[in-house]
Amino acid sequence: MTPLSASPRRSDLVRAARPAMRLRSALRIGALILLALPLLQYAIAWWMAAGSLDGLVESLPLAAVESAAAFISFVFGDPVRALLSIALGSFTWWLAFGRRR
Repeated sequence: MTPLSASPRRSDLVRAARPAMRLRSALRIGALILLALPLLQYAIAWWMAAGSLDGLVESLPLAAVESAAAFISFVFGDPVRALLSIALGSFTWWLAFGRRR
């Protein structure tokens, strides 16, 4: 078999894989948007409350700590919903960034 006869088969495989790659790319973009929405929501709420974005970057670490503390109380208050949130968040992360290798 010569290398020239093998190339049409490879191009057929590449052509067949394109729709799946497009779907995976669309899923990853959607998952990244879903993961970025809370940060965008916080920035918009900050802007509406303060009238500008001054001090936003400095407030993000404090907001992260407060959010972690609220999630811990959520775990103790409603463990089933907390586990579902963790599972959905993990699945979204997996969609956005793929498996660990």
